[in-house]
Amino acid sequence: MVSTVQKSALVALSLILLATFSFAQRTTATFAGIVADPTNAVLPGAEIELINEGTSAVMQMLTNETGEFVFDFVPVGTYTLKIKMAGFRAYESRGIPLGAAQNVRRTYTLEVGAVTDSVTVTGEA
Repeated sequence: MVSTVQKSALVALSLILLATFSFAQRTTATFAGIVADPTNAVLPGAEIELINEGTSAVMQMLTNETGEFVFDFVPVGTYTLKIKMAGFRAYESRGIPLGAAQNVRRTYTLEVGAVTDSVTVTGEA
């Protein structure tokens, strides 16, 4: 037979384990990428904007020395990505859906062009 003390200990242990699992649930996404030129050389210092299409909230950063960027803890929603760098055409991609616990990582290639040139992508796989 199981004593009352053993039952209480088992219930307490079960509650602790359930609480631990509930803290592990993520409600945000991670969006990352690498920015490169047509020869696959990375582009440090490119300006990245991630815009929430529902709230118009803007997150900004520059690519690091390896051409990479990472937006952590991105709220769930649909986003527009804009990438700009002097001497290259601006890149824009609309309608990027991000869900809870989703990790997105892509390589973006900027085309050489004048500062006033831009490329807009309206579909996302």
